[in-house]
Amino acid sequence: MQRLYSLLLCLLLGVIAVFSQSGFSVESFKMEPNDQDARINHSINDWNGNRCAIIKVVTSQRGFKFENGQLGVVEAIHKPELSEHWVYVPEGTIKLKITHPHFGQLETETNDGFYHFESVKAATVYRLVLNTPQVDELELMDQYGFLLFETQPEGAQLTLFYHGAEVFSGKTMVQEELHYGEYTYTLSLPGYLSESGRVVIDREHVDVMKVMKPLVNPTMVDSSQVHGRLRIVTYPPRAEIKVNDVSFGNSPMPARSIPVGEYDVTLSLRGYETVSRHIAIAKDSLVEIRVDLTPLKESENFGVNTQYPNEEFEKFRAELEQEEIEKQRIEFEERKKKEEQELAEAKRKAEEMQAEAQRRIEEAQRKAERIKLLSTPMQSQFESIVQVGYTGVPVQIKGVSEYFGMAMLGINYIAGWRFNNTLFLGAGIGGSFDFSDHDDCIYFRPAMQTEGQTYVDGSPWQFPLFAHMRAYLTGGKPVQFFFSLSAGYVFEPDSRVIIYHNNIPESQYSNYNGSSFFVAPGLGINIRLSSKVGFDISASYQGRWQKAVYYYPDNMYENKWLSGVNINLGLTF
Repeated sequence: MQRLYSLLLCLLLGVIAVFSQSGFSVESFKMEPNDQDARINHSINDWNGNRCAIIKVVTSQRGFKFENGQLGVVEAIHKPELSEHWVYVPEGTIKLKITHPHFGQLETETNDGFYHFESVKAATVYRLVLNTPQVDELELMDQYGFLLFETQPEGAQLTLFYHGAEVFSGKTMVQEELHYGEYTYTLSLPGYLSESGRVVIDREHVDVMKVMKPLVNPTMVDSSQVHGRLRIVTYPPRAEIKVNDVSFGNSPMPARSIPVGEYDVTLSLRGYETVSRHIAIAKDSLVEIRVDLTPLKESENFGVNTQYPNEEFEKFRAELEQEEIEKQRIEFEERKKKEEQELAEAKRKAEEMQAEAQRRIEEAQRKAERIKLLSTPMQSQFESIVQVGYTGVPVQIKGVSEYFGMAMLGINYIAGWRFNNTLFLGAGIGGSFDFSDHDDCIYFRPAMQTEGQTYVDGSPWQFPLFAHMRAYLTGGKPVQFFFSLSAGYVFEPDSRVIIYHNNIPESQYSNYNGSSFFVAPGLGINIRLSSKVGFDISASYQGRWQKAVYYYPDNMYENKWLSGVNINLGLTF
């Protein structure tokens, strides 16, 4: 009994280990010397102007991030049509770290998390095959969203972490496609307080806007975090701004949020007197400082004693200041215009990506619903079949070498019960028209010494009444092959025998019954258009016992087996 318990415990631990495994590993890594993508077709240069090597990471999954240490990854491009990620790296790269927000980090033998290999060569292709858990494409699509992260001002360093692993690092504004889940982030920008927080991606598009707080002395930060605003304008501009001895950049400074409290503001510009102001920031207030800086005297400015002002120098300095102001104005306008264009372009791309993602999701959902609908097993239900078909039956009369054939077009209606995925039983009725004009067939009378001719004037109309069975070989699937069997009786009214003979003054008539039993086994294929409607095409062999006249007027008949082929197009509903 103890051995049994031990065995069950081992099996349970093994199952838990298998189902808890979510990582991924490298299956193979090798050089592809005949692949020209890194030399000709898709080459990219590194920062030194040399052609990069390409590591083609083979996997059907997406969302991977790649690092290779100090050399840096030049570019990583996802090729979903090839099930590959192309990672462009400089010559001399010897390692690669791969992370994924869902699968975690690549399993390696080293503690640094890198997969190590021999130094790669420039303009050479390498193939790295990954073993990753199989995830359905629709599930992956439903589990990804777009993160648009902006800060004011821009240029803050954003780092994202998923379950403690770094998955992204870049400067704002950031637009990235990420796996659904909860992420932690850190923000840092010189002159501003660092921030951290959490963001949850649980829909197709996530927008985050953060206003960075100026980096001030701890005594300036109010515990309640109530803020006002401070704006500074100087003439001339470009004066250095310090608040409580902390640099806030150069003037002009647009209205900036700052905690309530009292501050010492210092404005300094080379060649001008330093200006100091003591201000108080109140809740929701706007404090504005406008200062016309006073130029230093020439002796203070250049360290020489001059009794009279140098008018030419003052004019020259004024011209330089005016040129500097105009230059800064033009640079500011160009920078503002460029930033507006970049922002508009980024928003346009984000909207296009969002629309494309939504389209792909809706298309995949429609496809999944259709597959689910068509793959639903058939339930026990009443079912009807309408068939339109062609029948060709060659006929030969005993003792006569001539053939004649029946070529008929007809329609059948079959009603019955679909018991399950496989079996259908029903009964049918129909009508056929024979357009072969077979009443021209001549039956010779070899037993009589006189010349004569006998015609069978068959009815062009036939009305079958029959039982019908179908056995579906792939029941419940969108495409279903089936075996069918029909058996019944064909009614053929108004048939007669016409005799022309030399010694008979006029033709004679005699009733002739062309009705007969028939059987028709066949094969076909049914294509389900929806859960209840399907289209099918089938071919069957038809055989029937048909009376044939070969002596008359002695009423000599013979039941003859006639055979032919049916081709039917049908609709099931």
